[in-house]
Amino acid sequence: MKKVSPFPHATSIDKLARLDLSERLFLWGFRGMAQHRNCGCPIFAATRHVYGRFRIEDAVGPLGTLIEVFAGNAHTAVEIHSPNCPCLSESEILLLRAVAAAQSADLNMARRGFERWLQGLAADWALGPACEIAGIFRAAGMRFELRDIAAISTFESAVARNPTVGSRALH
Repeated sequence: MKKVSPFPHATSIDKLARLDLSERLFLWGFRGMAQHRNCGCPIFAATRHVYGRFRIEDAVGPLGTLIEVFAGNAHTAVEIHSPNCPCLSESEILLLRAVAAAQSADLNMARRGFERWLQGLAADWALGPACEIAGIFRAAGMRFELRDIAAISTFESAVARNPTVGSRALH
């Protein structure tokens, strides 16, 4: 049986800081590359440079491929914050869970996670780059914890009660 850990209990503001380094690095890269994918910015080089410090620079290519799968095939938007925002969206939590499942070789769980945004074949296409990213992180000694998503409802209610968040619009 796979060990499933809960997401850290915290307010939405400090939830990102309570994630493991591997999870924060993955989200930082995903956020930055997704938000800059069509602007002509040298985001690949910047991401590769930062990832290189952690010996995971080879994850930049598959990360770009994963983003392109979402960009070209998603039936529902993946809600993401800006790269340095301390907040964490429900989509980001579910994306981390799908990548953690891929790293744990639970491809059915990973596929089901991607099906939140992608239909059938496109969810299968996302598995390849997700597994490659997970393998590169694992080779560098970085693990994605398979976390319990039941904590999302707790997270969502904390967002609703927290006056400093203001709105659920992402930034």
